Amino acid sequence: MKQQKSLKGLTIVSLILLTLVFQVSAESTIPSIGVIANATVDEGDDVYLDCPITNKTAASKVQWFRVLPGYLHISNDGSLVTKNTEKYGVRATTTTSVKQQELNTVTLIIKHASNADVGRYRCRVLISQVSYPRWPSKDAFVSIAAPPMILSVSNTKMVSAVGEDVTLTCRGYGAPEPTITWYKGDAGTNIMGHGEVLHLENLRAGDGGEYRCEVDNGVPPKAMETYHITIEQEPMCSAPQLHVMQAKNIFQPALMTCHVTGYPVPKVSWKRYTIHGIQTIFTSKYDIHNIMPKDNSGVITSVLKVYNVTSSDYGTYICEGTNDIDKCTSEVRLLESRLCVGPRCDSQADPSDSSSDHPRTVTTPSPSDDDDDETQHGQKAPHKDNGGIVMVPSVLTTSVLLLFVFFVTK
Repeated sequence: MKQQKSLKGLTIVSLILLTLVFQVSAESTIPSIGVIANATVDEGDDVYLDCPITNKTAASKVQWFRVLPGYLHISNDGSLVTKNTEKYGVRATTTTSVKQQELNTVTLIIKHASNADVGRYRCRVLISQVSYPRWPSKDAFVSIAAPPMILSVSNTKMVSAVGEDVTLTCRGYGAPEPTITWYKGDAGTNIMGHGEVLHLENLRAGDGGEYRCEVDNGVPPKAMETYHITIEQEPMCSAPQLHVMQAKNIFQPALMTCHVTGYPVPKVSWKRYTIHGIQTIFTSKYDIHNIMPKDNSGVITSVLKVYNVTSSDYGTYICEGTNDIDKCTSEVRLLESRLCVGPRCDSQADPSDSSSDHPRTVTTPSPSDDDDDETQHGQKAPHKDNGGIVMVPSVLTTSVLLLFVFFVTK
């Protein structure tokens, strides 16, 4: 009796040991699944989802399912389970790697894909004698190619001030997943950043303007959204040269320069002080050239040219910048110079516009024959006779007269 009990206990222990050994052996050869790529196709094309398996054994089985939306068991290894053979297909292939490792690939085929086929698919390896939670599985997502779109944007126009921060948000979607690029201006060459969010910190006047969010996934057309940022800054005027020298001439104009900043972009004008008060410059004698900024400096350079400089042009000129917030002014004085300033000053000065800067040649007329003009010392010049000979007493005659007077008085 005791021997029978001993044999029964030994049998049970042996069975347990065998089960453990088999389980350890099975777990040591659990198959693994490689990378399964998501698939995006044009509507009507076929979809191919590859499920690569290593360490596949006879006790394992590769299965394909559709898990979202709905649930559908499609295949086991190379055989279809579903009856919908017009929509699905499956194939199993075996290859050997360089390391002599066997690789099994089970490919799910979705025929003539449409929007109804969009969803999540799962490849799973069923393993006998291994608990369900430990069965390896991986998912892939199938989508139909669709051009990108941008979710509604609540605010595309913003007003800020210099020194503040602004955040722009642009969310897009499409199949495949799109990339988002930010540009400054219309040219599409000044890239500001990538991703859904663009941060603009410590704004300057030149940072205002148009920003564009471009969403692209390779499926035309691209999606775009434009944002407008207005940076309010009161205008500021400055003159790099407060005094400009120029001589009177008709060849080289006088040039006066003024720098103006501000946003919205200020309107620049020139005025001058006259005997009638401050007057705006607008005649053809003047030319105003405003150079708008090409970078983020936000500086407008305004150049005033005064042609055919004369005495009436000298004085004080006013550069004025105006926008919706305020206005600014800066003064430049045009002063007379003895020398012409500029590249065209080799030309002769205007002869009709004489000046103390250009010395005058004074010509004194010769006296006429009948005039009794005085010399430079206040004496009258000696007369000439009809023959034109000047009558001057000789030294000998003078000496004889002096001796005669001496003896007579004695």
